[in-house]
Amino acid sequence: KQWYQRRVRDYGGWLSSTQYKTYTLALKACSSNTKCTGVTKIGTGKFKLNSGSTVSANSKYTLYPRGGLSDSKYYFSYANTVFSAHAPYAMSGKVDGKTYTTRTAALDACVQATKCLGFTQSSNKKFTLNSSKTKTKTAGNVAYVKHGRAMVSNGYMWQEFSGTALKGTATTTTYKTFALAAKACASNSACKGVTYVSAKKFQLNSSKTRVTTKGKICWVKRGKTAAYKSFYWTQNTGYKGQEYVSTTSYSSLAAAQVKCLATAACGGVTKASSKYYLNNYHTLASSSGTSVYIKGGEKIEQVTVYLSYKSYTWKMRSPWQFAAKLTTKKYTSRNAALKACASNAKCMGISKAGSKEYYLGKGTAYKPGKGMKIFIKYGAMSTYGGYSWTYKSGYTMSKGYLTTTAYTTKLRLLLPDKGNSKCTGVILKGGKYYLGKGDSFKASKGLIAWKQTSAIKAINDYYWTVYA
Repeated sequence: KQWYQRRVRDYGGWLSSTQYKTYTLALKACSSNTKCTGVTKIGTGKFKLNSGSTVSANSKYTLYPRGGLSDSKYYFSYANTVFSAHAPYAMSGKVDGKTYTTRTAALDACVQATKCLGFTQSSNKKFTLNSSKTKTKTAGNVAYVKHGRAMVSNGYMWQEFSGTALKGTATTTTYKTFALAAKACASNSACKGVTYVSAKKFQLNSSKTRVTTKGKICWVKRGKTAAYKSFYWTQNTGYKGQEYVSTTSYSSLAAAQVKCLATAACGGVTKASSKYYLNNYHTLASSSGTSVYIKGGEKIEQVTVYLSYKSYTWKMRSPWQFAAKLTTKKYTSRNAALKACASNAKCMGISKAGSKEYYLGKGTAYKPGKGMKIFIKYGAMSTYGGYSWTYKSGYTMSKGYLTTTAYTTKLRLLLPDKGNSKCTGVILKGGKYYLGKGDSFKASKGLIAWKQTSAIKAINDYYWTVYA
């Protein structure tokens, strides 16, 4: 809420005889009482709540009239997803009818629930998932809106939007990759985001305003974000925590962050002058000259390995899950699910949702899944020369040919001691074989490509993939 300091005698009467020792405690009590019209300081360490609206001048007293609800909004990253927090607001529509006791639990559930568009933190610090982004101003509440994919690069968080482009150009220079464009944008204060224009062409933009444009992708530059102690922290200037966990201050951001991670009620850190304070939960207040560091989600450590099963190479990635299920049937073992997927042309892989819980996946869209894994049907598999090879018809290697030398047989090429250390695959074109380069496939009509996946050993009738 907004409070205005004025010298007065009182403010039309006291709400009660209760006195509060600090300004913060009095304001908190007034905010939760609809009959309270303000707070008056009557002496050192003495504050009382008011009930009227008549102001009388008195130089010994200081009045803080209660104004309207003040807004705050900030962005942060959690599980590769952008969320924005809006206070004091509540969202509508229920997703699952459950009540969550921590913000982390609500975030995890919302990221994994397709119908969840955000969640609301009530005044009693409980959380419910919402199916609508409609917000209503509600004292004591915080609305968390779920947005699109989040990327952290070059010290900033980037919010991705498909099918849209940003307005304005920050520079006439274009870049061949997003990584190069993001690096340039991060060091350019006039740059507000990046737009993918066409193949190998990324444009820096001077506006965050988006325009629907088929085939385009844009990334809006949000707050400064960095990982510390395996968590992401997003900086927002012009804000402070509405309440602090305690009056204790810290001399460095790192010290405050360590303490915040060990404190369940801490939602971030406020920097005021040269000191740092722990924010009590997640509600912020506007404040000039201060900055907050919002505690986001854990930095996702992505793991990718390959395995061979049922004549296919499977690419295992964690922590991810397929965005859509092919069927609702549950399999109790990984191999049973892989076998079913291998025999179904529409199956693109499987998701491990829990202990003895596997589902067939469809499509190529994935979403973060805490503690989950996906096994992507990567391509048909063959083994030769101590390696597994994934091959695809109608594809070439992502970076084309390593050399122009043509061979009449691929077998000699596949032998490790005869090969080239820079070679990552083999391409068949016009009845001849060429060494390929690149770590993935690229569609190319009429060609066939073999990608060297991993070292493999056959022991006791099983294939064992080797990772050094």
